[in-house]
Amino acid sequence: MAEEALEPKAVVRSGFDVIGVQARTSTAEESSDRGLIPQLWKRLYTDGITDKISGKVGDSIVSLYTDFSGEDWNREYMVVLGTEVKRGAKPPQGMVAVHVPPGKYMEFTTEKGPLNETVPKLWRQITDYFKQPGTPRRAFATDYEVYDADMEPQSAIGKIYVSIK
Repeated sequence: MAEEALEPKAVVRSGFDVIGVQARTSTAEESSDRGLIPQLWKRLYTDGITDKISGKVGDSIVSLYTDFSGEDWNREYMVVLGTEVKRGAKPPQGMVAVHVPPGKYMEFTTEKGPLNETVPKLWRQITDYFKQPGTPRRAFATDYEVYDADMEPQSAIGKIYVSIK
């Protein structure tokens, strides 16, 4: 069965703030059994991270990728997993607040299915997409994923926003 062609759309997004837990990682680390992102997701649920955050705007879960150490998929970056908050909200101890500036993004949508399969698959497709001639250039500023808080992780759909120049 052939893979469906990506149908991203260019969007302009407003800035917003996120509070959550963070880790510094890389694509190589996440492709191994030492990946930190699955550990952050586990903490999100087992430690009730979003319940400890004040000033929430909605209930969506946001996974940010920012502070890239260069314009390369294989460099280190910071990941923050949490929720959108009102401007100026203070993070609880052990969490960070990050501002996502307004900007231009390519919006991608995952297939419905287990997130631990559909999200990595889509990121591989996104990597290939940006290697094609005529596609926008990645900005390597802040990329992020958005999920409904009440999603069922085995049959969810998420949105991935990749910053572009």
